[in-house]
Amino acid sequence: MEPKRWDVFICHVSEDIEYIQQLKEALVREKIDVFFAKDELSWGCELHRVINDGLRYSKYGLVVLSKQFVEKCSKWTSTELSSLHSKSRLSSQDCILPVWKKDITEVEVGNFDMTLVGIKALKEEDMSVDQMAMELKKKLRNDGCWGCSIRKTQHDKSKTITRIVLEDAGSKAEVGTNV
Repeated sequence: MEPKRWDVFICHVSEDIEYIQQLKEALVREKIDVFFAKDELSWGCELHRVINDGLRYSKYGLVVLSKQFVEKCSKWTSTELSSLHSKSRLSSQDCILPVWKKDITEVEVGNFDMTLVGIKALKEEDMSVDQMAMELKKKLRNDGCWGCSIRKTQHDKSKTITRIVLEDAGSKAEVGTNV
């Protein structure tokens, strides 16, 4: 059985939950599949496994940066952000989508994680959650079809094979390779 997949994983701190709920609702209105830990957990589920699956099977990680995020930097948010950085390196695809809340500055982001300053972010001061949701929807469309992934595999030191895989309605088909 194929694992459940999401368009976006929301990495956040609980102190920002009101904003996160508004953002999640805007994404859902745009028909974006959102991994939101509270929605995925059920009685008896192991939190670590559920979070790891969400990170692994989401196309993007939406990292909502705020003063609370950088000050708190909990075990969970730190692990999620580190996992998203690793995913970007392993997949050769930028998967971190930062959102800066109004209360955070570039200096504060840089002091927390210098690499995040170099990633174009959407900012709460510039756009509403509905506008952010529309931007993500456009990004998902422009990056290829919904459920389309590009996978690079190193078979030996001399060649890398790129596979384009279409996944739709539970079926999977390889549509091309390039050596």
